[in-house]
Amino acid sequence: TAKVNILMLLLDYYDAENEKLPKINIFLIDALFSDQNKKNLKISLSELYHSFDLVIGNPPWLTYKDIINKAYQIKIRTLSETLGIKPQSQYITHIELAAIFFYAIPITFLKIGGSIFFVLTKSILNGDHCYKFRAFSVFNKI
Repeated sequence: TAKVNILMLLLDYYDAENEKLPKINIFLIDALFSDQNKKNLKISLSELYHSFDLVIGNPPWLTYKDIINKAYQIKIRTLSETLGIKPQSQYITHIELAAIFFYAIPITFLKIGGSIFFVLTKSILNGDHCYKFRAFSVFNKI
């Protein structure tokens, strides 16, 4: 649906008879664990790594405790630890998926000097469970 909407918007700016419409890179994947999305894609995701100047998103506003799949919970906990934003044990169930997206996506997809804009929950700005997130240490690597 997203590709069709974008194409419809672009039709106002392109001469369909003389110009070729641009390739639209929209994929339905789990962006946090992109290495597990290899099947059913017409492109190797590694071609997209570090290729975006700008990433705009509205990541899921869920916490660790809202995830029903226990195996996925473990993956999220491990990733938050790898990213250096895993909260203290008393706050572990409050890990925000939005915070994990905000850290993981730039590392994987942004070019050096790229920008990221995400719609985030207020609790990311003032919650004790997001103290490490607010250090923005991920941006020292980009």
